[in-house]
Amino acid sequence: MLQDQDRIFTNLYGFQDWGLAAARKRGDWDNTKAILEKGPDAIIEEIKASGLRGRGGAGFPTGLKWSFMPKESDGKPTYLVVNADEGEPGTCKDRDMLRNEPHKLLEGCLLAGFAMGANTAYIYIRGEFYREAERLGIGDHLLGQGTIYPDTIETGASKRSDTIKTHHNRVGVIEQLLAQGKVVEPLAQLYKDEVRALGERLGVPHHLVWRHPFPGPGLAVRCLCANHDIIRASTNGSAESAALKSATARILQSTGLAVDVLPLRSVGVQGDGRTYAHPALLTRGEGAFLPGEEGAATWDELETVSTELTNSSPAINRVLFQLGPQKRLEQRLCEGFLTRERLDLLRDADAIVMDALERHDLMAQVTQMPTGLGPLAWRGRAERTVRARYRWSP
Repeated sequence: MLQDQDRIFTNLYGFQDWGLAAARKRGDWDNTKAILEKGPDAIIEEIKASGLRGRGGAGFPTGLKWSFMPKESDGKPTYLVVNADEGEPGTCKDRDMLRNEPHKLLEGCLLAGFAMGANTAYIYIRGEFYREAERLGIGDHLLGQGTIYPDTIETGASKRSDTIKTHHNRVGVIEQLLAQGKVVEPLAQLYKDEVRALGERLGVPHHLVWRHPFPGPGLAVRCLCANHDIIRASTNGSAESAALKSATARILQSTGLAVDVLPLRSVGVQGDGRTYAHPALLTRGEGAFLPGEEGAATWDELETVSTELTNSSPAINRVLFQLGPQKRLEQRLCEGFLTRERLDLLRDADAIVMDALERHDLMAQVTQMPTGLGPLAWRGRAERTVRARYRWSP
């Protein structure tokens, strides 16, 4: 078990002051000069002996990596680059280090840079870490963002659009930087397909241009949860209303399709507005159900039904089509939390979907296909409801 005296970060929760005086009392900058006097080779050997490894998937030995740097300069500049972006899904560590233990990072930059012969360090942080950047003394900077035009529309910044969702590149501190003229957004007036066309013109590798976007906070944002109180208060909206029943009967007439409104809600976009409503699930019943099979509904028919259903009732903001057995399952809401098991299930499902798109060369046709996990069950079975929605580019 880790002993208190062996802990490197002792102020991660910010109970103590982050400034220099308090940091020195915690051991920061202690004997730093003597360490530098040992010379680069001795520092690298000590890091090797410590067993320190990278925290990425490979776990590569840090000392060995440092030793790969050339011993003699060829006259070209050498830089130390620190990735403090915290882009790894499921981690929340870098911000606390920057906020409450900044001197450990700066001291580490000095020692690592000296050992590898670098004389300039760059610390890469995300735009939301503006206050943390000030603590590192790098508050006077420009922020580059990959904002595209739909981001602007969805945050309500255009004249005709509602506020659909808050993007990380439009939070309060970013708005302050925008007002100060400190934000560079070269793609801000382009739609996603135009950005991809630009990437192709610039010679960016094809697989990078057409890969699907990954949510910044990680796949966990696509994992819907429910507790007992939510289940008790749940409803499928106006799914049982006479008006909706009449509308669905008219829309589905002669299609061979059946519809169920699921007892959960999620945020959707209809027109230029934000909605919080239910998904409708289509099933085919007996016979062929996959588009392209004889007797099955075509994609055009499914799209027409989807559009008419969402236009017919405010209770519905998206339409799903059940893949696999077409029997209506009478799904119900069940408890579901953000657990390792659920996230593993979602990651597995997402990997299957992405692999299928790659294998069948559909990345450029199905331009976005996020996979989500909903807390639904049927016949007492454990939750296994995974949804994947797509955007098709003909």
